[in-house]
Amino acid sequence: MVTAAGRFDSREVRLQWATDEQAAAGHHGGSMEFADVGAAPAWRNLRAPLSAIPSTATQVRLVADDQDLAPQHWIALTPPRIPRVRTLQNVVGAADPVFLDWLVGLAFPCQRPFGHQYGVDETPKWRILPDRFGAEANSPVMDHNGGGPLGITELLMRATTVASYLKDDWFRDWGALQRLTPYYPDAQPADLNLGTVTRSGLWSPAPLRRG
Repeated sequence: MVTAAGRFDSREVRLQWATDEQAAAGHHGGSMEFADVGAAPAWRNLRAPLSAIPSTATQVRLVADDQDLAPQHWIALTPPRIPRVRTLQNVVGAADPVFLDWLVGLAFPCQRPFGHQYGVDETPKWRILPDRFGAEANSPVMDHNGGGPLGITELLMRATTVASYLKDDWFRDWGALQRLTPYYPDAQPADLNLGTVTRSGLWSPAPLRRG
């Protein structure tokens, strides 16, 4: 796994491996390309199967070949790593309030949608999105212009994408998991005054506010 940013073709970034003897001689034992399923030029994870590297290899290196001088064509890379993964159920669980996008709600029945009661939204701790194209098409429906929950979460919380993959299908863009961190963690919860009142149909407490 390599985290990358920029615009480039998959053949321009390769992973090479070698034994100590091959490295000392200045040769590599083989190479492979990464699968790039993210949205360029943003930061995303390039994926390559560990099983493709021979067990005899003792060293790896990244080789980036950028011969395009156009300013919009650039490559940024982090060192390669082997992720330690856990299931979404182990990370998110069934108790935390979750902001489930419209397109993924039925796919995550074990997660608890954040609550809405008495005109107050519960603060979600996570957001689960569909794939990139679904998120681009779906998010405007839920933003502040549409009166959706994104108008609240984007105002009150910082979203951090957690690296995630589909089991046994690492090269698929399944969607995304975001951790939502409040900008004001010490904010006091809303103090609600609840009750039941019977009013006449002609009752008018005040003029309607106008924007």
